Amino acid sequence: MAWLNLYIRYPSQSYHGAEWPPSPFKLMQALIAGFNQGRNRSQPAADFESALRWLEQQNPPWIDAPDSEQGTTLTVAVPNNEDNLTMAAWANGKPESANDKAKRNALKDVPQRFLADDKPLSYHWQIAEEDAVIARQIVAYAQRITVFGRGIDLVVAWGEVSNDTPPVSAQCYLPQQAGVALRVPVPGSFAALEARYQAQFMPRVGNVWVVGLPPLHYGTARYQRADQPTGKPYIAFQLLELHGKGFWVRDARQTNEVAAMMRHLLDKALKGELPDPAAVSQWMGHGDVNGERLHILPLPSIGHEHVDGLIRRVLVTGADAELLERLAWTLEGSELLKDGQPTARLVRIFGDDTVVGMYTGEWHSRRKLPTCEWVSVTPVVMPGFDHHGKRTAKLMREALKQAGLPEPLAMEVSAAPYQRHGHRAGSYAVPNYLKYPQYHVRIRWEKPQYGALAIGAGRFRGLGLLYPVL
Repeated sequence: MAWLNLYIRYPSQSYHGAEWPPSPFKLMQALIAGFNQGRNRSQPAADFESALRWLEQQNPPWIDAPDSEQGTTLTVAVPNNEDNLTMAAWANGKPESANDKAKRNALKDVPQRFLADDKPLSYHWQIAEEDAVIARQIVAYAQRITVFGRGIDLVVAWGEVSNDTPPVSAQCYLPQQAGVALRVPVPGSFAALEARYQAQFMPRVGNVWVVGLPPLHYGTARYQRADQPTGKPYIAFQLLELHGKGFWVRDARQTNEVAAMMRHLLDKALKGELPDPAAVSQWMGHGDVNGERLHILPLPSIGHEHVDGLIRRVLVTGADAELLERLAWTLEGSELLKDGQPTARLVRIFGDDTVVGMYTGEWHSRRKLPTCEWVSVTPVVMPGFDHHGKRTAKLMREALKQAGLPEPLAMEVSAAPYQRHGHRAGSYAVPNYLKYPQYHVRIRWEKPQYGALAIGAGRFRGLGLLYPVL
């Protein structure tokens, strides 16, 4: 076996793209842009097309990224594509003033990321020996890449084909069952990207303006840093209004209601994916109590002093990454039903999402912050009655054991919430079979924990949801 290694260096030691690390699919976009060099090719490039069609069939690469820190998000004013208004005003003898033009600017948020050192960003594919020749063509095309990220992210790119396995550093992102979801090329990606690139040079068909661009075509793969503990695979969705123009929100005390609506969709999706009714029952929690089942975790918005603590996202975890991926594609765009009526729409979350990353520990781990201490966002439902506090500590340790978590170094319980917009324990709605005492909890472990963590009798429906503190 051999390795195709591509390297990207940022001389400015900064990056302004929306995702980190940049996805392999984005790298294919950069290869196409670099080869075309901003021009409209009148003749097809057969060798280039053959090389990229080969690349889109390879397994997802390793990604070795330099350490980085998230900077302040910049808000910039970008002119809207409305020059027709400017020309109309000029033709009417009333040219627009600078102030009039500024009113038509759109405000865009541009994230900043500062790279800690001069280490290059690199991508590593394991390839067959007989593919070394075409891999060297990819290396030659990579040297034409000048921008990777936004337009201001100028880079130097190079590559090599080697028989030596690249070292796995602590900053290396490996394809895993859990972690951040990144877009990856799949068969058909090159054709879609090439058509999208060429569309910008063909604004007119006859005398009609072309609206929009050809759709992208890609797959997804989850990546996890080598220095992060392994968590369970998950899929995540935004909850949007039916018209899709805004979030559908619910009070955190309605966690059980949101989870129940999500359970209905998952049950239906599982019956379509699994032929065995017993397997469906097991995943929905009606089989072996010690067997694997799905966790449905509505996520209150947290992490900033001004957030409102309302539910806008839902996360589903389980042990079978392949099954979760199939469920994700089935559920994409589905409608949550309340009393049989559509009430919200599911839109899958791809790539980094700050709120999801906070709950899974990914957001903190990338910034080298400790994740040994966790607090509850929704209260823990005790796995039994605590006899007016006499058995609370014992039951809390039992809840940790049931969730597969280690014995803590320290633990404290409280009826009051630890989050700014949390609610008092006992005020969260639960089904009748969970009418046990509720407590908020702060837990400190010896080693950092990773993954979306929930404990207690309500852990499968979003109660007992934990959050890593700084």
